[in-house]
Amino acid sequence: MLKKNLVFIIPVAIILGAGAYYAYNNLSKIDDSKNQVSALDNSAVNNVEPLVTDAVNEIAPQPIELTTSDAFKMAFGLNGPSQNTTLNDMKYSVGKLVDVADEKVLISIGSGDLPHANGGIVRMDYFKPKNDGFEYLPKLNKTVESGSFGQVGDWGVNYKLGTNPIVFIEGGGTWQGTTCSFTTLVELTPNGANEVFNALTSFSNEGAVESGGDNLEGKITNIQKGKSFDVVYTGTKNVTVHYEKQGGKYETTTDVDSVVGGC
Repeated sequence: MLKKNLVFIIPVAIILGAGAYYAYNNLSKIDDSKNQVSALDNSAVNNVEPLVTDAVNEIAPQPIELTTSDAFKMAFGLNGPSQNTTLNDMKYSVGKLVDVADEKVLISIGSGDLPHANGGIVRMDYFKPKNDGFEYLPKLNKTVESGSFGQVGDWGVNYKLGTNPIVFIEGGGTWQGTTCSFTTLVELTPNGANEVFNALTSFSNEGAVESGGDNLEGKITNIQKGKSFDVVYTGTKNVTVHYEKQGGKYETTTDVDSVVGGC
């Protein structure tokens, strides 16, 4: 009877042992597969990150720079970068580099020891991006003469008058006891520089008369950007002259010489 039971127990033990080995073996494979999938995921992430970084560097290259010295060199045809030069008895120096859309405009100021009737020079030179640098556009050059004795009275760049930068230039002098100053406005557009305004903004004839002369100082105010503004004169009398932009220029219906004075 004992031998029969042993015969029965041994096959059962073998079957159970085989089942346990089979289960363990499969569980080991599942764990290995999980480890393999995890390793692939990590490898994929590590490979993607530098590719993304490279793509960002290609899409967003470093901006092209143009220095005032390099712009001045190209504008005046010099052999190397510079901030000043002499041309036709005028000494030119760098004023400012202005952004106009994608282009840049170099403003240079010219002055000299010249006769009373000769003013100073404000020069505007255009540059546009090309390949890895900038190209000089001489056809878009603009020069404005203003003042006397080879000197400009004042100049600057204004961003409140219009949608494009506006260069304001002031210059004047004294003739036979009458002192006058004129203001010129030049609009810097992507297609070139356009003179949009020129008018008498300061007047005094006190040196030309024995008594009762006028002394007026005008300022641009009441600005409607790109549309209109007033020149308000104060002094011995108060006068307001209204200007509206028509055909690319600021025009007035007022006879300025009759209400302010003439030079």
